[in-house]
Amino acid sequence: MLDVGRPSSIHKPPPKMTVVELKLILHSREAITLVDVREPGVFHARHLPGSVNAPDSQTTALVKKMQTFSRAVMICENGRTSSLVARTLGFCGFRAVAYLEGGIEAWTASGGGLMETTRSGFEHAISQAPQQEARPGLLDRLFTALTSVRSGTGSSRSG
Repeated sequence: MLDVGRPSSIHKPPPKMTVVELKLILHSREAITLVDVREPGVFHARHLPGSVNAPDSQTTALVKKMQTFSRAVMICENGRTSSLVARTLGFCGFRAVAYLEGGIEAWTASGGGLMETTRSGFEHAISQAPQQEARPGLLDRLFTALTSVRSGTGSSRSG
């Protein structure tokens, strides 16, 4: 008899990570690998600092690479492809895998920097278009507040 009361893992969404969560992990120097699942040409043009390229189109190579990482976050342009890759890797038994919610678009919107890899293999930071507002965004203020609390430099309010 079919048990319809239990949800299937097929319908279970993959774990996601917000930009703020990723920034906190990177700031704390916890071990995590950033895996960009876009094609090499797109990856080389702009990617997160420290990320490795493992295109989703090269499934065997991606799975082999994943076996060497203890914890990873999948990254793509907007979070859609990386969520599918994270879900598929979950089906394959990889448990410490998440995807970056909103992808590179969310990362850059929060003020995160990007790198470019030249044809000769050198990486350098790429400048972003100037933001319309000079004030820090909500994500930047939240990140600053969370990191100051974690490091003990945050101010405490008393009633």
